Amino acid sequence: LLNAIQASREHSELQDYKVRLSEAQRIAHLGSWSTSLSTKKHLWDDEIFLIFGEEPQSFEPTYKEILQRISSKSRHEVMHAIYGVFKNGKDSYKGKVEIIKKDGSHALIEVQSRVVYDKNGNAISLVGTTQDVSLQHHLEEKLRSEGTLLRTVINTVPFRIYWKDLSLN
Repeated sequence: LLNAIQASREHSELQDYKVRLSEAQRIAHLGSWSTSLSTKKHLWDDEIFLIFGEEPQSFEPTYKEILQRISSKSRHEVMHAIYGVFKNGKDSYKGKVEIIKKDGSHALIEVQSRVVYDKNGNAISLVGTTQDVSLQHHLEEKLRSEGTLLRTVINTVPFRIYWKDLSLN
């Protein structure tokens, strides 16, 4: 009976942890995924589907499906990175990838992945995270643009602009 109570408590704590983790991932637009190298099966958590504009678990992700959702601009880079991970002995990848959402709009995601090895040193899976960084990218571009405009204005003004803090603060 005590074992059953303990197991029930641990199950409840695990479920609570999963809910908190899922909520944190939703807030951060951060999803996790894995790919079995032996079965070629891809597992996405719900947030990955949401990042792609899909209903959670609405389809089974495949390599072909994933490549179709990557813009042609990023597809070559992704395929080169995958090749590098498996053929050049790299064990991780981090990069930004432009994706095509279900509604046809584009988004920028940051992908981080790592190869998992068994005790014999054989690669058995890839695990990783995907985060929607579209807003951050947009704000960085806007900041760069405004900085360029400000430098242009300052460099073309025919007189010098300066200020002095009279209170010496």
